[in-house]
Amino acid sequence: MISRTTVFMILLGLVFSAAAHDEPVVHYDHITLSANASKEVPQDELQVTLYAVSDSEEARTSADEVGTRIHKALSILNSEAGISTQTGSFNTHPVYKKQKITGWRSRQTLEVKSTNAKLLSELIGRVQNYVLLENIRYNVSEQVRRFAENQLIEEAMENFQHRARLVTSNLRREKYRVVDMNISTSHPRPNVMQARAMASLAEAAPAPDIQAGKQHIQVNINGTIEVQLKNK
Repeated sequence: MISRTTVFMILLGLVFSAAAHDEPVVHYDHITLSANASKEVPQDELQVTLYAVSDSEEARTSADEVGTRIHKALSILNSEAGISTQTGSFNTHPVYKKQKITGWRSRQTLEVKSTNAKLLSELIGRVQNYVLLENIRYNVSEQVRRFAENQLIEEAMENFQHRARLVTSNLRREKYRVVDMNISTSHPRPNVMQARAMASLAEAAPAPDIQAGKQHIQVNINGTIEVQLKNK
């Protein structure tokens, strides 16, 4: 025998089921879109890679000599405001001749950058009594790049929304909603000018003259929208 409670629950379920069938079912269709925004940004930061190298019969002697030269170069570079320095890789390896170790060579790099290109160019000439110039390039500073990318994100978002509305309208749909979106930035690597190796540390070469130029920065947006179809 079925209890009153069971009967009540069955009837209540039938009521909700009927009500659910009375509501219109909204169908959506997925569409993938892309949009971008880009601009040319002046390269405002000069970046150089310097290095010290020393050969000696003893590994410790060559390493100490490289350390001394890097220290002297840093003393000159860090004496000026607006100059950013960072020591790079250091290594010491044996020098062979006829399969025998005849000495040791030590080498360390030094990364330097500044938005004051004139000052840094002058400093390069001064420190070349202790270190050599490996390469030099212009790039966009982090602050300028971040500001430009934020502007481009706003522009790319507007372009994406415009395309989404355009697609929705042309498909004669009522509205759309974004279900997935990916934002990325792209920019080329800066051109690097390789410095000519000097015959000796005593022969200081003048700093090369290069043009800053501009860099192309682009923001890309890829996303998926749902456009509402007609009620069925």
